[in-house]
Amino acid sequence: MIIQSVDLGFHEFPMQFFIFTACGVWCPSDWSPSLKKLYKIFEIFQIIAATWFWLTMFMNLLLKNTESDLFYDNIFALLVLTLAAYKKYFFLKNRKVISKVLSMCSDDSWYQPKNKQEAEIIERFQHETRFSFLDLFNENHLMLNHFRLVTELYALGISTALAIKAVIPMLQSKSGLVLPIEAWYPYKTENIFIYLFSYLQQLIAGIPMICLQISVDSFFVCLVLRVVTQLNLLKYRIQFSSNNFISKGQEVTTATGIHKNILMIDTWLRICSRKHAKIYEFAESVHKCFKSIMAAQLIITIPCLCMTVFILAQFDELGFNFVDKFFCFATCLMEIFLYCWYGNEIILESLDVGNSIYHMNWIVLQSKTRKNILMMMFRARRPIKFTVRSCVVNVASFIEIIKTSFSAFRLLQTIS
Repeated sequence: MIIQSVDLGFHEFPMQFFIFTACGVWCPSDWSPSLKKLYKIFEIFQIIAATWFWLTMFMNLLLKNTESDLFYDNIFALLVLTLAAYKKYFFLKNRKVISKVLSMCSDDSWYQPKNKQEAEIIERFQHETRFSFLDLFNENHLMLNHFRLVTELYALGISTALAIKAVIPMLQSKSGLVLPIEAWYPYKTENIFIYLFSYLQQLIAGIPMICLQISVDSFFVCLVLRVVTQLNLLKYRIQFSSNNFISKGQEVTTATGIHKNILMIDTWLRICSRKHAKIYEFAESVHKCFKSIMAAQLIITIPCLCMTVFILAQFDELGFNFVDKFFCFATCLMEIFLYCWYGNEIILESLDVGNSIYHMNWIVLQSKTRKNILMMMFRARRPIKFTVRSCVVNVASFIEIIKTSFSAFRLLQTIS
């Protein structure tokens, strides 16, 4: 492999972009032309496998009796795969947009730490983006890293659900040859070799789609954490660095020294004001990039939650199928919670910038400088929000989704 330059995606978010590459949606820019051609073939193979898998599930739903016990299971599985397929399509279509977002969060001199405290702020949030399931059993991790914990629990839950779904056919050998996902094929699967072929086909198509879904969601989390890190750096530099300039200015007695210190304060706060606007611009780019995914997530989540609760309500006893459906419900719930949780965090962090400005010693500043920070305070009053139409993606919306899903479940229960 000929290394031309470090791929921005791998440099900033290595785990996510390794999975993107393995799932056939991201060809590293530093690969040689021959490897890129081979990867294109691999990408086409992944698209064909995913499309075939989706079509077999869709045809099964069309041909299946609606009174079947697995009817709602099939709808749920098709909706989940449709969401994963849309995320795959989104990544393939918007690679240039994603590259632009990556370039906006790299090569930024503002992001470089200037003292030990700033290095700790950056390291804390970088640590949040390095996911490891082993840290779930670390007591300090549970107390301090709430950002990372939410994402890891989601990834662990969806991986467990996938593993259960894959092994259930082996554990239910008495019921014959059963595929992980009920699907229609133009041939019979009673023969052991044809069954194994179909089984492998579902795994080859399904596992990359689910892994891609986890990675797209965690990539969104990483971008939000990058915005949160920059907001925390901004708050620190406004509150502490500016106060240091001001306190030094109060110790200066000569006219030349006072004038020089005023210029330093004014220059510093103008830099902070410009960076504040840049952070909003970067957050808006992330919002535009993921807006369609958040919309698809909201549209599909409500029927998925409704159907999983309905399916769980039909079980009379615990078993592998109950555990499978419970994990499906839990991961579906956590997936939408992930977007709402981080959407809520970015609102709170962006609002807190105004508090940091207010608590600095701004009374002793010159009139021109006060006008400059007043503009920052006005901007901070309009928090960074991720929205889908008129719906703000935050914890309040998550609660409304739960209420709507429960209402839909009661309606479905009444109809049935």
